[in-house]
Amino acid sequence: MKNVNEKIREWAEMAHEMVVKLEELEATKLELATAQAEIKALKAELDAMKKADDEWGSRVTYDNMVEQIAACEDTKERDEARKLIEPLLKRSTVTKFRRDIRNRAKELNEGNGTNITIQQAEVKVSGNWNDVHDNQNVKL
Repeated sequence: MKNVNEKIREWAEMAHEMVVKLEELEATKLELATAQAEIKALKAELDAMKKADDEWGSRVTYDNMVEQIAACEDTKERDEARKLIEPLLKRSTVTKFRRDIRNRAKELNEGNGTNITIQQAEVKVSGNWNDVHDNQNVKL
């Protein structure tokens, strides 16, 4: 009988240990689900940050830099801006960068000096011609 009672006590202890382990397992599952939700939120935040950086990066392109530097009217400003960007470029790109700025600045300057030709103009005068004719100070 003693042997049977000991076996029953051992089984009861094992059953209690199993219940405790199951409770620990449930708590661990809950912690894991919380951690996974936090990881998912952090990944979404990281993606949003990358997207924000990408929007800025998409505006800072080689062509945009050439355009902005060439748009400077003063050559000293243009040289200072060029010198600021050149250290970021590869050596092989620096001469191309200078040439592109020079060509684009030349294009912009030529565009400013062009004459505007009016193909057709129409002038409408309302009122009485005699009123204008009588008043000699009126300039048309």
